[in-house]
Amino acid sequence: MTTRSVSDQRQAVIAALDAAMKADAAEMKRRTDRIQSDLAALRDTLIENLRRAHVGAPGDHAGLKAVNIAISLLMSVESPVTSIQALSLEKARNELSQVPAEMWMSESGSQPRP
Repeated sequence: MTTRSVSDQRQAVIAALDAAMKADAAEMKRRTDRIQSDLAALRDTLIENLRRAHVGAPGDHAGLKAVNIAISLLMSVESPVTSIQALSLEKARNELSQVPAEMWMSESGSQPRP
């Protein structure tokens, strides 16, 4: 299995959120379950990078905060009201998108990705 950079993982989650927002309720739920797993993996990578660097770059902390907020928002997709589900997906996507791409670290955990 190929290891993807943090930035690539983030972009994949944003694309998955975009697709989930366009899906019907049942498909949205299925996609959301997968996105939650992907976000957990991204969070784990960010935490590992922070531990390895001992002092994380500002993007590490901002990225970790955004991922944690997105995970919390996705938990509300369990609600049976489709409009609430779509709003939570959109908020999760926006939270991840707010952190500038250059702030997300590369897979090495040492420098921001150009």
